[in-house]
Amino acid sequence: MDGPFLSLGWLRMLFPEPIPKRDEEADSPASGSVGGGEGPKAWSVTQLIAQISTSLRQTLNRVVVEGEVSNFRRPTGPGHLYFSLKDAGGCVSVAVWASQARAMRFRLEDGLSVRITGKIEFYGPQGRLQLIGDRVTPVGEGELELAFRQLQQKLMAEGLFETSRKRPLPPFPTRIGIVTGANTAALKDMLESLRNRWPVAEIRLFPVLVQGEAAAGAIAGALRWINRVTRVPGHELDVVLLGRGGGSREDLWAFNREEVARAIAACVVPVVSGVGHEHDVTIADLVADLRALTPTDAANKATPELSKVSSAVLGARDTLVRLMEWQTDRLRQRINRARPQVMGKILESRVRATGQQAANSAKRLQNALLDQLRQRQGSLAVLCGKLDAISPLRVLARGYSLTQRLDTKTGQKQVLNHFESASPGDILITRLASGSIRSRVEEAFPPDQPGTTAGSPPVERF
Repeated sequence: MDGPFLSLGWLRMLFPEPIPKRDEEADSPASGSVGGGEGPKAWSVTQLIAQISTSLRQTLNRVVVEGEVSNFRRPTGPGHLYFSLKDAGGCVSVAVWASQARAMRFRLEDGLSVRITGKIEFYGPQGRLQLIGDRVTPVGEGELELAFRQLQQKLMAEGLFETSRKRPLPPFPTRIGIVTGANTAALKDMLESLRNRWPVAEIRLFPVLVQGEAAAGAIAGALRWINRVTRVPGHELDVVLLGRGGGSREDLWAFNREEVARAIAACVVPVVSGVGHEHDVTIADLVADLRALTPTDAANKATPELSKVSSAVLGARDTLVRLMEWQTDRLRQRINRARPQVMGKILESRVRATGQQAANSAKRLQNALLDQLRQRQGSLAVLCGKLDAISPLRVLARGYSLTQRLDTKTGQKQVLNHFESASPGDILITRLASGSIRSRVEEAFPPDQPGTTAGSPPVERF
């Protein structure tokens, strides 16, 4: 470790009087000088170091030293701090043990002016003078102010204050988490505000310490617990209120701790910070998604006002009804104006469709009639064949004839199928296969009688 070695000049400055001789050394026969003269006996290095340490404890048991930090090394292992304290005239090695280092609110860095309260010790194994610091405070600004500024610069460089990472709050939260002290005025104020403004929300309380050395760990732990709880179905939180009432800078210091800031940044639920009063600004306020001036203001900013929401809903309903009525009237007017054209187009379309349907029906009817006609023609041909087979003309063609009696008065013809139907003098018409014969009856007789006798006059033929 760098630092000045203990020199004779330092000893003369610390001990202006001559170092007294110890009696036993002065009386020792070993003491003396070359040539037989007597002189002071020489000390061992261990004796010298012991004498220096004793003198330092007696004269510089408690000192307060100001200077500039240099050669600072980050703590490793046990957490002890080692650095040099210098000014224009020199420097001295400094050691701050881990127990005192953990109590420091700010970070040491080269170039920082500090005031160290402690004691001077002489480190014998290396022959160095060393200042053992019990308390280290900054010079020029308070310890808390320096710690706040250092952490603010660090987190700002990491982007934790950027507006782009701030999440919007849900407009109508259904489940709200509160991280604050139990049975505190801040909790009562937040609960009262939530009941008055937005009583429909479910409240989940996460009580923590909000002051003291253990407060920062408790707050960060509650935020980490919220991250786990909100992933469970039915336990999701919409927003978290983080707050406490007013107090001194020391009282609010838990909200300026780095572990709290990082827990807020890592929280999966939007966080509204309301710490202290309007003039109080904490690191938690800067990292949170939204900063509120007080705990009550945090509750107000996280929730809408139910009465205003109800009024807005009713107003929107009335506006929507009026808009629908206006739109309905407008559409009705457009329909009335367009009805003649629309009806004409509809009728034209229907007539066109009906005409097409009629044409299709006529075509189908024509095809059906043609099919029936062809079927009837086939049937008729069959019947004609059958009729031709039994036609009298066929009989006539085989040599038979058809005889009819002609009534000269009426002109009607009567088929003769019995001899008694003819009388002498009747005019007969005989139909042959080809042509007809007109004759007059001379005599009629039954089929079993012989024909005309010899000498009878011949039948007159026409």
